[in-house]
Amino acid sequence: MKILYICTVDFSLTGIPIHIRNFYNVLSKSNQIDIVSTNFSKDILDTMPLRNGTKLYDIPRGKNPLKYLVKLRKIVKNNNYDVIHIHGNSSTMLLELLACKKTNSLLIVHTHNVQYRS
Repeated sequence: MKILYICTVDFSLTGIPIHIRNFYNVLSKSNQIDIVSTNFSKDILDTMPLRNGTKLYDIPRGKNPLKYLVKLRKIVKNNNYDVIHIHGNSSTMLLELLACKKTNSLLIVHTHNVQYRS
């Protein structure tokens, strides 16, 4: 199975990237997994045995959202992923959802740190 993890925050030893790392360390034994994020920290990468042709895509997200969207769409379109798993904080995942629109991939959206007020 070919899986893409999209992390909407810097890939360091913090909550969302550690969560992705935990999935990766188990699932990468029998799947090909790629990761899109920015600022991949050596500290967290040292805890991830990269295997099965894993590609790390470092795409800055904040300064030019349109450029980010175009680059991410190209990755999604060119790699024919079976599963795309997006990780982010509440409504910050709109660009990723747009980039993944009209694919045949199973799309999983994992929201972290959401608050609800009535």
